[in-house]
Amino acid sequence: MLEYLPSITLGNLCMRTLRAKKICMLFEEGGVEIDKIKQVTFNIYNILSLTINQIQSVIKNVTSAGRIPEIPNCNHVTSITNHNDQINISAEFYHQLVFKTSDTARSHKTDLNRIREVHINETNYTWDESCDTSLFIEENGKLVSVKSNCNLQTCVKANLTLKNQGIFEWDVIIEKLCEYVWIGVCAPENFKYLAFAGYQTTGWILGSNGLCWNSHKEIRYCLPFGEGTRITVHLDINKRTCAFTVNGIRYPEVSTWNNLLLKLYPVVGLIYPGRFQIQSYRKV
Repeated sequence: MLEYLPSITLGNLCMRTLRAKKICMLFEEGGVEIDKIKQVTFNIYNILSLTINQIQSVIKNVTSAGRIPEIPNCNHVTSITNHNDQINISAEFYHQLVFKTSDTARSHKTDLNRIREVHINETNYTWDESCDTSLFIEENGKLVSVKSNCNLQTCVKANLTLKNQGIFEWDVIIEKLCEYVWIGVCAPENFKYLAFAGYQTTGWILGSNGLCWNSHKEIRYCLPFGEGTRITVHLDINKRTCAFTVNGIRYPEVSTWNNLLLKLYPVVGLIYPGRFQIQSYRKV
């Protein structure tokens, strides 16, 4: 197949195939069916961010008249409701599921305050232009974009090495959205900058579809996000944990990332026309 698609990598082809599979599963015969497509109240990115199990749950809820919709999985944080055969994801209920109760939310707020007290205030976050020749690095290294003639996903790391003891926090701002947006950390060992970071053992990333990836494994983490979003990465080298704040909403540590290494770099994945800015953490 790849011989007929010279500009597509194997990783990108796998992702596009999975996306097509989700759309077909939702609307084909045996799903909610194509006649209900006008009643879908969220966009394509919301659909693509659902896991296969969640799509199956949507189909079950929509096609079972009179039933109260079920949450696809108690370990996931997506609320799906069905009113007059309309499918909708509630951001408010989604956030309630993440934090469970107000007491838990206060606990997370306390944890965040404690993290900021020991925050290592690095100011020299800049992108490493040596990662790939298709990159444009501007504004004293703070802004990265991809050349218009490059339609392959590219990863770029920051110049700053995150190691030893401490907690590091930094912001990535999506100034220009692209098809693939990935933000997280990578280790220098065996990391390939022209391959999808989420398939690599030394790449830990959050995507704009709300999924976290590492070593071919995905987990539902947050709602999808887009252009103008500010992502704060909270990396605790002491505990080897990582969490994200998306547009001011702090989410828990990624539960499946229990293999973080002691030497890491900030990393993003993008494709044309994506443009991302990196900066030290700033309270908004």
